[in-house]
Amino acid sequence: MNAYSNHAGGFTDQGGYTPDNLVAGEFPAVQRIETITGGAAYPRGAVLGRITASGLYVLSDASATDGSQKPAAILAEPIDTTSGDAEAVVYHSGEFNSNALTYGAGHDATSVWNSFRNVGPCTIFLRKNQEV
Repeated sequence: MNAYSNHAGGFTDQGGYTPDNLVAGEFPAVQRIETITGGAAYPRGAVLGRITASGLYVLSDASATDGSQKPAAILAEPIDTTSGDAEAVVYHSGEFNSNALTYGAGHDATSVWNSFRNVGPCTIFLRKNQEV
């Protein structure tokens, strides 16, 4: 008897899912593929800023002067740019748990919330989810 004997024929275990509590509500999420830079590995939930001159995204640092100091998106999947720029899915709109985000230097939930309120046609809302 195998572990899947009570499953319909042809189905196998595709692995588990562990929720990360990033998405915090039902506001429509808008996702796009963008190019990420910065020479670092970023986790899902990293707060990204957009470099004005190149259009590339990087972890938003409040002291930057290239446009990326203003949070503009949230990384939807982990990405490693240590070997060069890479494409990844980012959220341009949605409702997210501020406790599940990764902030760059000089940022916190308040500074990021204030920036997201003025992003433009896309809207990102932050709130704190109830911890489980």
